[in-house]
Amino acid sequence: DIFQCDFLIANSRNKLIKILKKKLKEINFIINNAAYTGLKKKNKSWIGRYYEQDIQTWNQALEVNLTSIFHLTKQIFKFQKKSNNYSVVNIGSIYSEKGPDLSLYKGTNLGSPAAYLASKGGLKLLTKWFASNIAPTRVNMISPGGIYSSQPNTFVRKYLKKLLVKRMCKTEDVTNLIIFLCSNKSKYITGQNIKVDGGYTSI
Repeated sequence: DIFQCDFLIANSRNKLIKILKKKLKEINFIINNAAYTGLKKKNKSWIGRYYEQDIQTWNQALEVNLTSIFHLTKQIFKFQKKSNNYSVVNIGSIYSEKGPDLSLYKGTNLGSPAAYLASKGGLKLLTKWFASNIAPTRVNMISPGGIYSSQPNTFVRKYLKKLLVKRMCKTEDVTNLIIFLCSNKSKYITGQNIKVDGGYTSI
């Protein structure tokens, strides 16, 4: 089943939790993948210079990328804590621990949103906090590098020079790891931030 939820609104998240309690007998894993990424928001309030990025956009990104994950994960865990096979996977970013190279964005309509980096950095520590607080349930984070989504050629050329594996990330690179972390094959892995970045953070 598919249930709609506006992650920006706490009341919408509360309604989702009530539906899940009523409809589902068991939840084996949570994948916190929804995020405010600004893919459709190319204006200066999101990707402009530091003095152009506005507080409203900042608040929306933090609400979706960090607050909603804390809210939903803890509420769902309350009624799923008896499950024998329970895993939480948060989708982060290489920018959870590495500042942006602004030269990559020159000559493109791309940019570096402060709120995105701050929220993903916060998610890294929230992952460790949950791993400690709801153990032995396993909680991990996957931090992809740049996933190809028809970015401008000038960006792609410069980005590839920073990779050991000379291609951008594909969605299956991430989903394969999600499947592993949700399986019993990873039952001794928790509290980790696993980077899927083609070597970007290694050089």
